Amino acid sequence: MRLIVTGATGFIGKHLVESAKQHSEIVCLTRNSENQSNHKNVSFVQTTYELDSLRDILREDDVLVHLAGQRLTKDETNPKLLSFIEPNIKLTENLLIAACEANIRQVVLASSIGVYSEADNMPYLEDTITNPSTIYGLSKLIGEQLVNYYCMKNSIKSTVLRFSQCYGIGEKDTPVLMKFIKQANEKQKIIAQDNEFYLDEIYIKDVIDAILLVVNKETEGTFNIGGGKAYSILEMAETVNLIFNNEKNIEVTSGVKKYNQSNFLSIQKIKEHLNWSPRFDLEKSLIDMKEAYEIRKD
Repeated sequence: MRLIVTGATGFIGKHLVESAKQHSEIVCLTRNSENQSNHKNVSFVQTTYELDSLRDILREDDVLVHLAGQRLTKDETNPKLLSFIEPNIKLTENLLIAACEANIRQVVLASSIGVYSEADNMPYLEDTITNPSTIYGLSKLIGEQLVNYYCMKNSIKSTVLRFSQCYGIGEKDTPVLMKFIKQANEKQKIIAQDNEFYLDEIYIKDVIDAILLVVNKETEGTFNIGGGKAYSILEMAETVNLIFNNEKNIEVTSGVKKYNQSNFLSIQKIKEHLNWSPRFDLEKSLIDMKEAYEIRKD
């Protein structure tokens, strides 16, 4: 069995390749010919993601882990669906057509908590009616529907993993928790709002555990993958400062609600089906990150 990984040079992809390379042959799809690996089990294959290009790569018994896609950035206040069609929809469909023609073993799609609506009752359940409140969430939902359609039609196993906000070493510092971590690690003042919003965050090592588990078990279905708890903005800031020895360097504000919605995933389904639960709560994951930062300094 080969793991075919899209988005292998991204945040989740790098961690997945690093964790899986000791036990699996991994083929990383990339547009950039400069991407290379010196590990015997990892190869980078350049592709345009056009059908003819993908047909030359995929083969029977492969497992496709599809992580590539356009993310929603904070500077995009009113993004249009057009900006997500090529990276999140057309690319996904091309992969699926090629995968079905090759009769691969399984497709694992990285989806998002963004497929749910802020109006839904929380914690979100997998059978909650999806009604995305952003164009990004809509593009991820269309990707899910494409996976379900093509895989069901061609009798290929499929798994959709709806992740909450992921954090860890290598993630950008734009998400609020990663911003706090960067500030605390550099002994800067954290400015945190004391509001009523709660966010579901999941550590990257738990994300990788979940991906590898559904691959190894060849599990089918749609599963929420979250941290098991939602934290307030202030709680995250205080915990980060505590772990990074930056306790007194915090300013608490109120007023404008910068973060526009709470979110929280139920992970009961994957607990029952696969006995999976996150190994890291917020405090434990921050200790792990702090140790990693200290090793890098040395």
